[in-house]
Amino acid sequence: MYTLSITTIETMPNEARLWAYHTASALSASEIEALKSNLDRFVPEWSAHGKALAAAYDLKYNQFLLLSVDERKASASGCSIDSMVRFLQSLQFSMGIQFVGTPPVCYRKGDSIYCCSRDQFRKLVREGEISEDTIVFNETIQTVGEYKKGSWEGPFSRSWHSKAFPLEKK
Repeated sequence: MYTLSITTIETMPNEARLWAYHTASALSASEIEALKSNLDRFVPEWSAHGKALAAAYDLKYNQFLLLSVDERKASASGCSIDSMVRFLQSLQFSMGIQFVGTPPVCYRKGDSIYCCSRDQFRKLVREGEISEDTIVFNETIQTVGEYKKGSWEGPFSRSWHSKAFPLEKK
């Protein structure tokens, strides 16, 4: 597993806006290279009302796409966000990679990452398959600062998941 980027998310300022997406399963090396090629074309041309956006992306664990905009230079607008979503949707048609509309909960068991619906995740919690230490991914974060503090990836016990899907008391 490796990370690819133009400008990494880590080099963006803490207040930079962040969007996190995932695919239902890990991408192959050829899919990653094709995705990187598409992102390398899209990100430098991404704009809002004719102003170039200072943007960056990272691919994590061959499955997660993080896109960021430093809004001190130009703010991402509704139109620019729509263009990002259209770009991601176009990947589904051109490459079969789906980032939009994928299952909403992702977690790690060992070296494997799994994504499932909220109902499936709730069942896993009830069955004891998810523990306080299970690593979950929080795609609701909104800034690079939250990402850098570890809010994107961390233990179930410290995420919103623990409130939405409480563990059974034994």
